Amino acid sequence: MPRFNPSSLFGPVFGLVSLTATLFYLPTAAQETAAPASAPSSANSEKPMHRFGIGLHGGLVGGGFDLGYQINPLLGLRAKYSLLPFEIKDQTVTFSGQNLLVNANINLNHADLILDFYPFKNAIRLSAGLGFFAGNEIMVNAAFTDSTKFGEITFYPEDIGSLGMQWKLNDLNPYIGLGFGRAAPKGRIGLGLDMGAYYIGPPKPEILATGMVKRTSEETATLQENLKDYKWLPVFSLRLAVALF
Repeated sequence: MPRFNPSSLFGPVFGLVSLTATLFYLPTAAQETAAPASAPSSANSEKPMHRFGIGLHGGLVGGGFDLGYQINPLLGLRAKYSLLPFEIKDQTVTFSGQNLLVNANINLNHADLILDFYPFKNAIRLSAGLGFFAGNEIMVNAAFTDSTKFGEITFYPEDIGSLGMQWKLNDLNPYIGLGFGRAAPKGRIGLGLDMGAYYIGPPKPEILATGMVKRTSEETATLQENLKDYKWLPVFSLRLAVALF
């Protein structure tokens, strides 16, 4: 089956941002046009609100870039893309006097669409959205590199086999959180903070085993039962944004 490419989400996500911008801008423009000419001069001197901003972010679930649209003082919309590449390849680790060959790969690259609500009409926000994690997985594998002798019997690495784990995340994961910073900065440059979590549901890792330890894979159900309460993936992220217009 072909792997999902998160970059293919950019068109639909950014298209949704543009559509939302059009829907919210037209009523605002109409109200401004209908405003009486006798409005106080102090209102005309207020600094106009920036509508669009672009930012860089980084945190626990990866780093990347985002596009923000400030709908009005109460609402903002952000489209984000993040990735967290991590790989351990053929790393030798000593465990209980035995040498193990360890390989690990974390494939986290995801796109998010987040709606921000500013209850106090300042930079403090409540956020909710959806993360697209299709094709994301975590894999770890370890194998003996040396032969092991039990009594008069010698077991070679290919006899002992390997032991590993594979965990595939759900394709879609809701997000809730709170933070600081507007989708489009009030000034030319702005800082932002996100604290929240994705609801990923009960983890479903699978134990992968070969050789003499193959029966260990039968403990997959026990492992999943032990992890069933860890349903949230925490998020802590910092953002540096620049207002476009």
